[in-house]
Amino acid sequence: MELVLTGCAAVLPALLLLWFFSGRDRFPEPPRVIWTTFGLGVLTIIPAVLLETVLQSWGRGLTGLVGALFGAFFVAALVEEIFKLSVLQVYSFRNRQFNEPMDGVVYGAASGLGFAVLENLLYVMAPGGGLAVGTMRAVLSVPGHALWGAVLGFYAGTGRLCGRPLRGSLKGLAAAVALHGTFDTPVMLISDAGGTMPAGLGILLVIVVLAVSAAGWVWVLRLCRALRRQQAVEASQEPLPCPGPREVAEQPVGAAATIPNSCHHASLVRLAGVLLSAVGALLLAWAALVAASLAFAPGGGSQLVLGGLIVGGIPALAGALILAGGIRKLRQAGRR
Repeated sequence: MELVLTGCAAVLPALLLLWFFSGRDRFPEPPRVIWTTFGLGVLTIIPAVLLETVLQSWGRGLTGLVGALFGAFFVAALVEEIFKLSVLQVYSFRNRQFNEPMDGVVYGAASGLGFAVLENLLYVMAPGGGLAVGTMRAVLSVPGHALWGAVLGFYAGTGRLCGRPLRGSLKGLAAAVALHGTFDTPVMLISDAGGTMPAGLGILLVIVVLAVSAAGWVWVLRLCRALRRQQAVEASQEPLPCPGPREVAEQPVGAAATIPNSCHHASLVRLAGVLLSAVGALLLAWAALVAASLAFAPGGGSQLVLGGLIVGGIPALAGALILAGGIRKLRQAGRR
């Protein structure tokens, strides 16, 4: 039973997120192209791991913060985001269905999730992995790869559509590497320190990880809303000129707001409800695991309690709110 739950924790979040990002597109992409992008993302982990192994040997003498920064930004983030970008440039952007900035978001997320699903399986099946690792990565790392891929795909895709492919690719790569590296640095510091890190510093680093994850979600969800408003205008009027990132962010909402039910179709509401419910349940599961580990932890003290409140309490509160929101969405869909 635990093996089944571990496998679900490793694979199911990536599939749910792929469904979510595909549903953001008002003009859906062909499933064949999305799944091929996803599959190519899976394959990129092989050359990525080989290259990361070589780069890690170069920085073997680096320790502490310098070693973590080198490993997070140069070894992990830069290498992995370059391979995600290669999938987009070699396959996804060359497909004739790629014709608007939202497509870059969808294909970028698909490439990132393909990479994430195999990486996640390798982590949870490795010695020391298991359900706890799979649940934690389902909440943070897997969505992270989707978000970084979406940002990368938006800038690279917009640059390609507007005749500035190199500029767009560099912008997207810089943004994705910045988010990815900032997320990985505290994780690597905690991992390298083992149990020797002071509790206060560990809590601070966990807060940084959660903050970077939240910032990625805010960035991508706002971007998707702006792109959907633009798609609503294009659906009712003549196509707009090719937008840049700034133009998309500043897109007025008045014209789109006059389209009845443009963003509230029952299927989209149901999709949002399923996703929110799944994310909320995963957060609550993570909080339950933290509570169980604290219950059996030797010793105690204020630092342990404070750490438990942050690492378990915040996800528990967020999970309850998100799950409640998901249930409301599902009820709304049922009334339509």
